[in-house]
Amino acid sequence: MILVQCWFYLNIVDSLGLEKVEEVRVKYANNHVETKKIYGVVQLELKGRIGNFDVLAENEGSPPLIGQIVLERLDLVIEPSTKKVMPNPRSPEMPMVEVFHTERLKYLQII
Repeated sequence: MILVQCWFYLNIVDSLGLEKVEEVRVKYANNHVETKKIYGVVQLELKGRIGNFDVLAENEGSPPLIGQIVLERLDLVIEPSTKKVMPNPRSPEMPMVEVFHTERLKYLQII
């Protein structure tokens, strides 16, 4: 399963000159499945925080999407009472990336 980072209208993707990275099957909430193109890389700046992401190209008709991956990478949160995006209060100056592991990786085996 691939989680969509964000999506833009196809005309915006074209105007930015983004290159196709791959094609994926997309399953919508109504269970409709389509093949869509993923383009990259676009640099997004939200609330003064910058990150590089791939985008899914969509036809017009739905609002563009900024997904959970973008919010987490930029360390942004949604304030429930105002429904506005804002920097995480725990790290207002810059994004904080949390890394969880219990021991060092000693060897990487590729099969």
